[in-house]
Amino acid sequence: MNVLRLDQPQPPLVRSFAYPARVLSGPAGSRVTAVCPDCGAMLDLVQPDGSDPSRVVAICLDCEGWFLLLEVEDEWSRYAVIGLPSPESVRCQLGLGGPSDS
Repeated sequence: MNVLRLDQPQPPLVRSFAYPARVLSGPAGSRVTAVCPDCGAMLDLVQPDGSDPSRVVAICLDCEGWFLLLEVEDEWSRYAVIGLPSPESVRCQLGLGGPSDS
């Protein structure tokens, strides 16, 4: 089993990524529901940090897109939907090729 050690020093590998972002409006105080901006399917919402309800990870089970939802105004009346890059695009941007190259 491979263990990913994040505490070991690594030489910096700096790259820039473009993230598509949209700001959407919703009724204040309502429960946040979202549809995938890529395929229109309902997003599965995950809140990794229960102490910070202003950030949610959204996953599309249909097209496998991942998004970060950020509360822009109180009660989610406005929020940003930021598309996260796919593993393939990250590997390509880092010059790592496919999974067999890691």
